[in-house]
Amino acid sequence: GLQVIDRSDRNNLKTVAGFATEYRALALAKAGDVIVVKLEKHGLILVDVSDPLSPSFISQFKPDISFFDIVAQGKTLFASSIEGKLFKVDVSDPVSPRVVDSIDLLGRSRIAPVGDDIFVAAEKAGLRVVRFSREAPGKFISSLTRPWPMRNFSQAKEIAVRDKYAYQLQGSEGLQIIDISNAESPKEFGFIPLPDRGLSIGLSETYVVVSTRRNGYY
Repeated sequence: GLQVIDRSDRNNLKTVAGFATEYRALALAKAGDVIVVKLEKHGLILVDVSDPLSPSFISQFKPDISFFDIVAQGKTLFASSIEGKLFKVDVSDPVSPRVVDSIDLLGRSRIAPVGDDIFVAAEKAGLRVVRFSREAPGKFISSLTRPWPMRNFSQAKEIAVRDKYAYQLQGSEGLQIIDISNAESPKEFGFIPLPDRGLSIGLSETYVVVSTRRNGYY
């Protein structure tokens, strides 16, 4: 299910409310006062958290899509699927969310939005950048892979973005740092090898934290 945690005192975190889900909750995204929860089965549910102490059910969204990753930007949800597609979902009316655009990806992918652009860590194609706008359907505007023999198309596993840089895990290879100041021409800024397979990325104001399979955090 969903838990609401009071973090006003970081040394004394407290669970102040919860919302039970029928199936295991795997991921969430916050769109204003609405939390979108990805379930292990049966799509997404939308929960009203305008009162954090009393979260309440709004709706369930069950299209014929096996969602993989979800992120929100304003009243828009972006979702990748296991089948290898990227969806733009309008959640401005949380009672009736609707898919407004989609584009094919090369395999399941992790995603990170910046403005109109979605940075995609594609398992079979490295970094790809998709641009969505109100005036036109989504389209690919650029891509970046590591030069041979370092690249491994099946290893782009996770992505996080802050300011003008994207941080992409290349599985057992390491952490790729990409300059995205020009989204139409991303460039590798640096690469940090890791002694173990990277699993996830966390960003603070000054640090990048990477969890690994066997060796903890870096």
